[in-house]
Amino acid sequence: MPQGNYRYPDVVIDCGRNDMADLAAKEPRVVFEVESPSTTTLEQLERLEDDPNVASITTIVLLAQTRAQGRVFVRDGTGWRSLRIAGMDAAAPIDDLAISLPLAEIYEGVEFPPSHPDEADGP
Repeated sequence: MPQGNYRYPDVVIDCGRNDMADLAAKEPRVVFEVESPSTTTLEQLERLEDDPNVASITTIVLLAQTRAQGRVFVRDGTGWRSLRIAGMDAAAPIDDLAISLPLAEIYEGVEFPPSHPDEADGP
C-alpha cells in the first residue's frame, strides 16, 4: 500500500482463506463502492488500478447513491471494460463468480431523493 495506508471498500468479496485476526482481505475478487460527494468514479478506479496489492480483483461495482444505477468494471487481459446498469430491473453481473445481483435487491429499502434534470449521470 502506498505510504502504509489501507483502503477499505464499502463491500468486498474475499475468496481467500478466512482468518478473523486479519485486517486485510487475502484474495479480494469483487469490490463494491457507493459513490459519495467526496469520491468520484475516476478516483475510485485509479486507487484500485494503481495498487499492486489488488491484482486479484476481477470486478468492481460502482453504485450511485441517489438513484438505482451503476457501472460494473471487469478486468480482462488489456485493462478494464465496463457495463452501465440502470433501473430496478437491471442486475450487476459478477461473471467471475457466476452470479448476478439485481439492483432491486441491492437497493431494497432505499428511498431516493427526487431527481433533477440538471443532475449529472452517475457511475
